[in-house]
Amino acid sequence: MNKSITHLPDTSIYLKKVIKSVFKLEDPNDTYRKLKKINKGSSGLIYKCKRIDNDEEVAMKMVVPKNRAEYDAIQNEVGIMMLCTSESNIIQCKDAYDFDGKLWIYMDLMDIGAMTDLLIESSDDIKENCIKYLLREVLIGLDYLHSNSILHRDIKSDNILINT
Repeated sequence: MNKSITHLPDTSIYLKKVIKSVFKLEDPNDTYRKLKKINKGSSGLIYKCKRIDNDEEVAMKMVVPKNRAEYDAIQNEVGIMMLCTSESNIIQCKDAYDFDGKLWIYMDLMDIGAMTDLLIESSDDIKENCIKYLLREVLIGLDYLHSNSILHRDIKSDNILINT
């Protein structure tokens, strides 16, 4: 099934169906093994994990929603991430679980991390061509979202993740 929502007649109905079935209710530890904690995000802990059946390394965000509104917002975000293609420059969600009172969200592992960290570590050493490249890649991602009627409401360097 093509997960791109570009050619769908009614995107909102399709999104609702995908979002409704986002979280699996089984134990994610049967599928993934935690390797190490790599960060603490604004909404939860981030771990480097490995999928047991194929050794794929992924990032896992573990979130404990404070209320139903936060749960629904996370579910919407994960549903959108599941719809994005690998060519979109949007991090893909590989799996998502609602288990043991926590949301376990498995996504592409971005080994360099947030653009904020890169800018702080290399503030005087970043070349103009590197900045042009990063900006171009961010704009490709935003164009993908906008062309699919999706608005990103929290664009900042902390939310721009970079991979080698």
